[in-house]
Amino acid sequence: MPRTTSPSTPPKRRSAKRERSFDNMDSDVDHKAKKAKSGKAKARPWSGDELAALLKIALTDGASKANFEGKILGRTGEQCFGIWRMTVVPFLYKAVREKGDKKKAYSEEDVKPKKARRTKLTVNPGKAAPRKWTSGELDTLLTIAVKHGASIANFEGRIAGRTGNQCMRSWLVTVVPFLDKAVREKGAG
Repeated sequence: MPRTTSPSTPPKRRSAKRERSFDNMDSDVDHKAKKAKSGKAKARPWSGDELAALLKIALTDGASKANFEGKILGRTGEQCFGIWRMTVVPFLYKAVREKGDKKKAYSEEDVKPKKARRTKLTVNPGKAAPRKWTSGELDTLLTIAVKHGASIANFEGRIAGRTGNQCMRSWLVTVVPFLDKAVREKGAG
């Protein structure tokens, strides 16, 4: 005899997935799990102060993710290193080259030698005659500082005819203020 089901109870369907019960939740709420938005968060532009701080950190401590980590509020070490490597360093080299092309190597008034006082000896035999810094020498200073850090030991003997102290003084008096100003203007513009 064939099997029959009673008309009052419909046959149960088996499904591969179990149905969830949302008895304690509101019926107006969509119960599907929402996917995370794809893509990155909107990047905020770097300010001139952030870029100047980045320049200061990189030239004193060295440019590495570890040195940048936690130094600039709201930025990770990786973000700082990326903007340093991909944006700031090429900009610095470009600014130095443009400044050198204008035949005004970093406001030469700052590096002009002071007038010598009249003494019996007109030339000090133990001291080299002062001369203006060329844009090539200043470009070399920048290259050394970016690769190795700005210290007297790193500058020593790298530029012919210049001592480590001369290099450090020129770096601090002329190059750093110029770069700081250029980086701040880049961040503002």
